[in-house]
Amino acid sequence: MARIPYPAIGGDRIRAYNMIKMLQEKYELHVVLVTDEEVAQDCIDFLETNVAGYKIFKSTTLNFYWNSFKGIFSLKPLQVKYYHNNAAARYCRQEIKKDDIVVVHTIRMSGLVWSHDCYKVLDLVDSIYMNYLRSKYKVRSFFWKTIYFVEEKRLYKYEIASAKRFNKILLVNEDEKNFIETESGSSNIVFLPNGVNEELLERPIPEYNYFDIRSFSVCFLGKMNYQPNVDAVMWFANNVLPLNNNLKFYIIGTSPVKKVLDLELQFPGQVIVTGLVEDPYKIMSNTLALVAPMQTGGGIQNKILEAMSIGTVVLTTSLGAKPIQGAVHKKHLLICNSPQEYYKTILKLKDNNKTLRQITKNAKALIKHRYTWQLYKDKLLNMLESMFKKENAAPRIKSSLEQTV
Repeated sequence: MARIPYPAIGGDRIRAYNMIKMLQEKYELHVVLVTDEEVAQDCIDFLETNVAGYKIFKSTTLNFYWNSFKGIFSLKPLQVKYYHNNAAARYCRQEIKKDDIVVVHTIRMSGLVWSHDCYKVLDLVDSIYMNYLRSKYKVRSFFWKTIYFVEEKRLYKYEIASAKRFNKILLVNEDEKNFIETESGSSNIVFLPNGVNEELLERPIPEYNYFDIRSFSVCFLGKMNYQPNVDAVMWFANNVLPLNNNLKFYIIGTSPVKKVLDLELQFPGQVIVTGLVEDPYKIMSNTLALVAPMQTGGGIQNKILEAMSIGTVVLTTSLGAKPIQGAVHKKHLLICNSPQEYYKTILKLKDNNKTLRQITKNAKALIKHRYTWQLYKDKLLNMLESMFKKENAAPRIKSSLEQTV
């Protein structure tokens, strides 16, 4: 798995957290974590409560950077080289013989088990190749633009090869699943989208008071040091906010980078950067809409699923909407691809309560029937059981985890 699983902040950690909770119910689960950060006690407590065993490999940021530098002279993706850890590789080589199946979360940790002859599941989550292919001309950051150009061809070859190396590949985006399936000729690619917690569906649809200043505010939810999220809020702030000085924009999420924090100075009174909050859904429910103007990135956006589940209208780009199966423009969400479309749609929502209420009802129904963690769990466990249908004993599973800088 691709992130420290607890606390479950951000889409990647939420997926890791839920996968551990699901697997531990049925299997003897062992977790391997490679990180350059101190693992907080609450994460240790979570692991000790939910898994049969775990092993943490502590590295340094300098070591990770050195790995990346060496990776320049390799044919492997830089991010695969970045997360390599010799001690973790030796541990997996020894311990993997004791386990029936290995689950690897994200391509970054796949190198630990790449050459091992065992049942292997790669939770690819997103096709990073397709993400970079879409993003390399749109991203503003020179650093990330360089990374995208360097990594694109390497990732294509590596992801296609992974489809032949692993028994199952899991993806949250059906288009990406179909692409890798076609390119690799492999039939072991599984569409397994993220879900939302069922308790979010229990929240009542917000009642909007249009005499309240909050009725002319929108919000964004996401981890704010993740480049596609940074790209999205910068685009919205610089292109939509100047169209009306009264429109407020709440940016909700942990770890906001400096350029995001600086938006409060650039747009005083309009932009509110909250950072991590205890209940982000309370803010979301008191704004007119969640905006997800994704310019880069891939996979499926948890922020969109969660907003739809609590009855907040979603305004997103075609890129953000396309991965959500069954979502129809003007029925479940609203697609906007230009600043003018965003602004005109926000004005229409402000003045049309009937339209707003119908969209939120439709959105809740769609999430309930297609995107809950219970549905995810059923499909995940059924897939694993089918891999072991000839086994008499319940399998043991090893899960590889890593933490980014």
